[in-house]
Amino acid sequence: MMRTRHRRPKSLTRLPLSDAIRTLRLTLLAALALGLPVVVLASGHWGAVRARADLLAGSRGTLDLFLANLTSEVDKNEAVPFLLARDHDVMALLATPAPSPALVDRLNRRLEETRIAVHAATIYVMNRQGLTIAASNWNTEGSFLGQAFAYRPYFQAALTGGVGRYFALGTTSHQPGYYIADPVSAENRTGSPVVGAVVIKVGMERVEQGWAAGPERVAVTDSDGVIVITNNAPWRFHSLTPLAAAERIRIEANHKYADLAITPLAITTQPFEAAMPFAPSKTHFLMVSGAVAGTDWTLHVLCDPAPIRSRAVAAALIGGFAMMIVILAGFLVLGRWFRARERAIEQQRAREDVERRVQERTSDLAEAYDQLSREMRDRERAEQVLRTAQTELIQAAKLAALGQMSAGVAHEINQPLSAIRAFAENAVTLLERGRTATVHDNLVQIAELTQRMADITRHLKGFARKAAGTLGPVSLPDTVHKALMLVAPQIRAAGIDLALTNRMVEQVGEPNRLPPVRAEDVRLQQVLVNLFTNAIDAMKDRTRPRLIIDLDHDADAGEVILRVRDTGPGIAVADLPHLFLPFFTTKGATEGLGLGLSITSGIVKDFGGTIAAANHPDGGAEFIIRLQPMESPR
Repeated sequence: MMRTRHRRPKSLTRLPLSDAIRTLRLTLLAALALGLPVVVLASGHWGAVRARADLLAGSRGTLDLFLANLTSEVDKNEAVPFLLARDHDVMALLATPAPSPALVDRLNRRLEETRIAVHAATIYVMNRQGLTIAASNWNTEGSFLGQAFAYRPYFQAALTGGVGRYFALGTTSHQPGYYIADPVSAENRTGSPVVGAVVIKVGMERVEQGWAAGPERVAVTDSDGVIVITNNAPWRFHSLTPLAAAERIRIEANHKYADLAITPLAITTQPFEAAMPFAPSKTHFLMVSGAVAGTDWTLHVLCDPAPIRSRAVAAALIGGFAMMIVILAGFLVLGRWFRARERAIEQQRAREDVERRVQERTSDLAEAYDQLSREMRDRERAEQVLRTAQTELIQAAKLAALGQMSAGVAHEINQPLSAIRAFAENAVTLLERGRTATVHDNLVQIAELTQRMADITRHLKGFARKAAGTLGPVSLPDTVHKALMLVAPQIRAAGIDLALTNRMVEQVGEPNRLPPVRAEDVRLQQVLVNLFTNAIDAMKDRTRPRLIIDLDHDADAGEVILRVRDTGPGIAVADLPHLFLPFFTTKGATEGLGLGLSITSGIVKDFGGTIAAANHPDGGAEFIIRLQPMESPR
């Protein structure tokens, strides 16, 4: 074995990895198979010893507490017969051969009151012949009056001048109790002859009820070893050990337990070590005992050894698991050590291979970097071309919208021109006639018509120019007004009723309460013109067309909302998901390319807003634009 121990580390290092781990596994399994039972038994024994010591310590503390409780209950009743034995009525009753009924009745009632006050079972007075001549239960069916108890040891002890103490089963009441008898001396003088005794019977029900709250079993045995007080009723009037024949005869002679047959309990109270720690009998108890001061009783506290078994099993399991963990940890650590050695060799080989591959790949990486740089430059150029095409497409869409509006705008300008010509011709005639005041009025009308034409052309030029692309604060009501001026001829030509509402004005009662939005004026006009034109086209064949424009501000959501609604036929449900896609249109092939709403959606998204379409519950289509306010309204 010693040679094998010295050789093993060296031989294992020379084995291949799989063989070394296999040898290690077999070694540790052998150690586990041989050592696990020993560790389990040792851990279980150690756990049982510790648990027994703890249980004994707790039981002794409980024993001291119960001893103090029982001693207190006995001592507080010792004084009652002592004081009554010196009472003048008691002495007068025992000194008179034929006491008066009034004296007996008075004493009976006093004994009853005293019994109630001290919570005793019975208090009674016996003459020298052992006959009960006064009792607290004088008015009950089982009264002691006239009953003779001369055979009781407590009475015999009192006749000798001592204090009689005795626990027995009542021959009349058939209830167990502790009897305390004090002698009554003639003339209440020491050395005087004893003329009777005062006896108090104390029931131990209150003591037993107090003990019943704990998990321990408690038993009090008398001098004969018979259980007289217990919190486990089936144990009462049984003995812990078998009684001798002489003891049985003596107990039956003094009627201590009436006609009950005293049998031993079928339990074991031997030391716990005598039983197997893991499988003791269910009737085995761990017992601690102590004498009750002032009596011939012994108090026993019997504990269930189940906690000892539990802790022994737990300690055995913990010990077994600990050993398995240690062996497993050793297997893992040594296995890692073997693998680390193997990896060290593999890593050395890998480093050499990596160095070779690094040299080979360096040139490949340089070439790949050059290719990537070229691709990035091509991509930037493509993106620039795409942005330019998008800008041109937006401008083309605006010019197309201008083309659609050209006829209406020409009509708008033609009317002021005709009026200006008429006013100018009239002015010449009026000047010849000297009517200068009327000429003045005509010139004012000509100036107003000229301003109207200038406004129309200014909006057209502003709409036609390319957007600057810079976002800033834009007044949404002003932009709506400009867009409406551009499509006003089409609205009037189609006979459309225009409804423009501002919910902020309706709520606050003041105009211009909407905050400026984050946008670009020209592109926002293009969005609105596109939506207005689509609404006008949708209501071509409607009898009472109406265009509804609604402005609102949601301060909680931080949004300015624009709703454009028409009273047309609405949008097909199947078309709603595709409405903002490029080249999608619900119009004829000659009426458009399907880019208007796609461009509109892109512009709104550039502003950081959203646009959505839906069918209004009252009919027609509704487009909702949500824009971000540039600043909070004051």
